[in-house]
Amino acid sequence: MVYATADFYLNSDCKAGAKSPIVRFWESTGRRYGISADGEDGFNQGNFNRMLLNTLVPAEETALRQETRKFGADVLNDNIGNVWTTMERNLAPTFQRTLEDKLGGKYFCGTGFAGGAEVEWTEWQAVTEDEEGSAPALDASGQPVYREVKKKGSCPPVRITITDVNFKDPKIADARARAYAAEQDANAKRIEAQGEADRAAILEGVGNSPGYVRLQEIEAQKQAAEACKVSKNCTVIIGDPGNTSLPVGGR
Repeated sequence: MVYATADFYLNSDCKAGAKSPIVRFWESTGRRYGISADGEDGFNQGNFNRMLLNTLVPAEETALRQETRKFGADVLNDNIGNVWTTMERNLAPTFQRTLEDKLGGKYFCGTGFAGGAEVEWTEWQAVTEDEEGSAPALDASGQPVYREVKKKGSCPPVRITITDVNFKDPKIADARARAYAAEQDANAKRIEAQGEADRAAILEGVGNSPGYVRLQEIEAQKQAAEACKVSKNCTVIIGDPGNTSLPVGGR
């Protein structure tokens, strides 16, 4: 399941009088859905919501459906390669075109709208490989390459933002979670086993070293000498360099 949001404003630009977007919207879409009536309390929120369910929501679903078919479930669920952003850029033209067709005009504007005043915004525009713009450049994964361009106008486009993607069937999600946990547990055990094997190899190499054997002899002599300090019948005799004899006798 794909969860997405779309922030929009009614295009309230009324500079053109009867031909203004806001007037045309209320005269066509507004009347068709019974959104408003004369008087201060004439706005019908329920009918407005019904209009959105019949216009904005289908446009959003159409664009999302086309894009989700291009990617695998795991890629979408984990947002691998920042695929959500790729989808948002790919679906923008389809969504905007379908939305305008459903409404009958450019009556919804996106973030940055300022009541009809000219504003600036940025859009992602597909890079093309020919002068006619008919061959889009593709990246290594086969997706269009985009560049950010600045735009000016009075009605910024409405954009879809993907907020989450997960498996519709909870059993699949649970199975996937168990598989992931098992994989991580196996990785941890493999790392631990490899560490033990590495330590064993190092110790084996050290044990076969003459220097290590000599060090062990010296440590044994040191321990014997320490033990001799607390015995009244113990004499430490140093013979050859590094050799220590510890005869024990009574008086």
